[in-house]
Amino acid sequence: MLNIYNYFHKSLKASPNRSCLVIDDKIYTYKEVNDEVCKLSSLLCRMDCSNLVGIVTYKTFWTYVSILAILKSGRGYVPINAKFSAERKQQIIALSGLNTVIAGDASGKILVEIAAESPINLIFPSVDCINIDADLQKTKRAAIFTNKDLYDEHPTDYVASSDVAYLLFTSGSTGVPKGVAIKHLNVISYIENINKLFDFEESDRFSQLFELTFDLSIHDIFVCFSKGATLCIPPELLSPVSYANKHKITVWFSVPSLASLVTKSVRSEMMNLKTLRHSLFCGEPLPLSVATKWKAIAPKSQIHNIYGPTEATIGITIYTCPDQNIKSNFGFVSIGKVFSDQRYTIINDELGVQKYNTVGELCLAGSQVISRYWTEELSANKKFLNLDQSDEHLWYRTGDLVIQDEDNDVFYIARKDFQVKVRGYRVELQEIDFVIKAFVNHDNVVSVAVTNDQLITEGIYTFIEGAEIVSKHIIIDHCSTKLAHYMVPENIIYVNTFPLNLNGKVDRNALLDLI
Repeated sequence: MLNIYNYFHKSLKASPNRSCLVIDDKIYTYKEVNDEVCKLSSLLCRMDCSNLVGIVTYKTFWTYVSILAILKSGRGYVPINAKFSAERKQQIIALSGLNTVIAGDASGKILVEIAAESPINLIFPSVDCINIDADLQKTKRAAIFTNKDLYDEHPTDYVASSDVAYLLFTSGSTGVPKGVAIKHLNVISYIENINKLFDFEESDRFSQLFELTFDLSIHDIFVCFSKGATLCIPPELLSPVSYANKHKITVWFSVPSLASLVTKSVRSEMMNLKTLRHSLFCGEPLPLSVATKWKAIAPKSQIHNIYGPTEATIGITIYTCPDQNIKSNFGFVSIGKVFSDQRYTIINDELGVQKYNTVGELCLAGSQVISRYWTEELSANKKFLNLDQSDEHLWYRTGDLVIQDEDNDVFYIARKDFQVKVRGYRVELQEIDFVIKAFVNHDNVVSVAVTNDQLITEGIYTFIEGAEIVSKHIIIDHCSTKLAHYMVPENIIYVNTFPLNLNGKVDRNALLDLI
């Protein structure tokens, strides 16, 4: 298999009339999706497109059609979140070298935001015509294509794949988005590994709760399509529990923080997630307390903790929680074992291999792991290392501190970035979180370090989400009895709701801004 589109194609041939997508309660079969995929793909093949095509992502029918059409045409796709600023959109287009962008929403604002800087092809497949902004029309920077330009063709064979399946941009430390290009073979390795581990089948109904600029959405789409199953896309402002019950979701996949919100909101036994067979969590450490509460509201579901940076293609380790005695460290569930055909090692600061029960940085290699970033400048930052001169493969340094037990199960400790020095002492911020969580009996606790211009830590501040449940002074006094003096927070700050980034993770920079 050369192209991940083939997963969809195979399921289409096997069961064309099976439900493929559920969007806004409307059901689309594999055949109905494919009819539009063929038309849009034919247009792309006739156009002078670069090897990558952008998509302004809305969770609409045409966005999913666009992903498949781009892949079918032999190109890779670059998701551009509609919520991004105009500057960010233009930055991604420039860094990707895009000359074609598909926009599912016929918005004059999108036209101006995308086409203001350079000539570009804009495709609006959902409409027959588009009102072009007067200023934009004068510049003639954009060539506009609409539904009238789609070719009613149904080619029997798709074009062979390019190397890149998709290109994602994550936040870069220099302020420039960091491009992570994932090849078809990387994704295929991941999907084959997942399908070996799970008993997914065509009767399953998969959730799609992630933004399409978050790589975990790739799992939802292509693991689902690989089994000929149904992908269910909920509206943004809807209770996930109500939606999962209404649409009989059997496979749930989300970040743990969403699960935490769900477990708080579910009060009645009538709201239990009774149809779930598998619950997968990734993107953040999974608190043991959340896993325990989730089991109570999804009693028939197995709980799986998956770990993997974007550079390792979605996920690369898995831990399936037993009914009792879930392995954990610092209150977080184990991330388990690395997939059997992938490679890992744990190193110290001198790049030496760490022994069991010793904290070190996790490094990854294998068919799922990229060997460079989109730009050479980013690749030169020592994130990719040759740890063994006799080994031609590069290892990716995750920046995650972990520890391994005698059973080869790995435990996430903290980001290396979250390990700070206070008066010369190394401090793990999540150790502080762990002590406070246990004391106040509350999961949503995040500690951050405030540094000066010389990057010297001036103080540690701990944020707790929600109303004040225990006095700040009492918490600090408790920390004084449990932690070294240099680890005790300067202050405890209660906030109504944690600020989140677009991937649903706690935005630590926004917390620092509050200080």
